[in-house]
Amino acid sequence: MKIISATASEFLAAQEAFLTSNILQSHQIAELQEERNHYNKVERLLFLEDEQVIGLAVVDYQKKWKYFQEALVIQGPVLDYSNPSLVVQAIQSLEHHVRQQQAISLMCHPYLIDQRKDENLAIISQNESQEIADVFRRLSYNRYFDSDYLFNGMM
Repeated sequence: MKIISATASEFLAAQEAFLTSNILQSHQIAELQEERNHYNKVERLLFLEDEQVIGLAVVDYQKKWKYFQEALVIQGPVLDYSNPSLVVQAIQSLEHHVRQQQAISLMCHPYLIDQRKDENLAIISQNESQEIADVFRRLSYNRYFDSDYLFNGMM
């Protein structure tokens, strides 16, 4: 698997052709983040395998301490989360890519569904994403929620 940095038009074309989507991992949100100039850099990435796009991500780089920066992927990357081995390859490739961009850490907020509820808020199913959460745990990621940090500068 390889990751390439995409132009705005390449990313938009891949996004429109991809089977799944997430507004927080879209060309439109990347444009908004660039306009607001909160992050040091906003990067659009395509995950390729055999020259086919199998995932995409908007990566935001922000300053961390004095000389360092960290990479942040909000509600992404957009992948086929039903395939844990693909997720492992994608995250490892993403880690390698952000290290090349001089980032000291990578924070991912994958879009994982813990519960599905009906219109009466009765739980239909839960723990659908437990296998993927376990994949992130094996890759040494911590799972926690910090609403103050998550939305800082996102929009």
